Amino acid sequence: MQKELDKAWDELVVSVFKGSNRALYGSLLCSLELKWDETIPSAAVTSDMEILWNPQFFLGLPKETRKFILLHEIEH
Repeated sequence: MQKELDKAWDELVVSVFKGSNRALYGSLLCSLELKWDETIPSAAVTSDMEILWNPQFFLGLPKETRKFILLHEIEH
């Protein structure tokens, strides 16, 4: 499953850097550390600049929904 997560995450990051707001979201994304966390139901950002994702939730989402949620979390 880790290989699938890594590939999906890399594709998601690339899509952020190709977006129209790439300067804003790309720089904010670079300041966050990804952590897979099965104890949360979906996704979150911590005050320690970590973005948390439940891996099963993440893999169950369509690519565009992953991007929407990521951008939403970055805005926090």
